[in-house]
Amino acid sequence: MSVTTNLYLNTRWELDDIKKVIERITGEKVEVTSNHDTSIGFYHFILPKMQRQISVFTDSRTPIGHATSLSLGANEQGHKLLKDIAEVFGGIYIDNDCEGKAEIINGAMDEGDALPYFIKYAIVDDGVDADDINGFLKSMHTWHQRIEANKEPATLQRIIRDIQ
Repeated sequence: MSVTTNLYLNTRWELDDIKKVIERITGEKVEVTSNHDTSIGFYHFILPKMQRQISVFTDSRTPIGHATSLSLGANEQGHKLLKDIAEVFGGIYIDNDCEGKAEIINGAMDEGDALPYFIKYAIVDDGVDADDINGFLKSMHTWHQRIEANKEPATLQRIIRDIQ
């Protein structure tokens, strides 16, 4: 058994949200594989250029409840990648699963379940930094222009369709 670095995320983050943030952080396309033949809810995010693989389990049981766990071999690159992900989503970071200490990281998007859709969209899809007010305004303006161009009101059904 090897030493791994782990990050536990709130289960509200979907795999695609996590994948997009990893792609933005690493600058490379992430391949997703499923291990549903042996384990329901178990995936791998493969980073070919980095020659790394993140194990993802969507229903980890922790002392604080269910979480999505990300696991990666413990080395400097793994520590940095999982900490960078945590800075966006927030979570519980453990640098060494054998003897490491848990560190709670408050992420840019870790502000509760009432986070408006456009903020999530701006950070995840448009790559806006959490502290970039002008980036948020530009993203909101683009979103509004897209809705106006389609002459369709910004209803909840439209927003849900945009997410999918």
